Amino acid sequence: MKAGEKFDVSTHSELLNGILGTDYKGYQYGIRKVSDDSYIWMVSLDGVKRYGWVHTFLGDTVTEDYVDGEPYPKNVSTGLNYKKRLVFDKVRKNGKILYFVFRGVYELTNKGTYTHRILEKVSDETDLI
Repeated sequence: MKAGEKFDVSTHSELLNGILGTDYKGYQYGIRKVSDDSYIWMVSLDGVKRYGWVHTFLGDTVTEDYVDGEPYPKNVSTGLNYKKRLVFDKVRKNGKILYFVFRGVYELTNKGTYTHRILEKVSDETDLI
């Protein structure tokens, strides 16, 4: 799979079924573990606040910011559990997912903070899936 590859599906379950060969009827989570240190990350990288988070795509860098302040919800630490992320950008129009684009494999850096995370691209392709 190479960066820029488009997947004409509109749900997490359709994407995972297509790339992993699973048979999900519904999958509501934006992450799916694929190895001990990696997961598939399905997220909108358009800079719009959703569920307290703002995710921004800057080419070789992706940032994620938790902007709702304290107290932090339980999921604020979820993204710290895995170093590598296979990033799938949810492309939306009028709030609905139109398709996904594989952006590459990104790795969490130590440059950010607990609520401002910086991920840098480590590869334009993957054979993990």
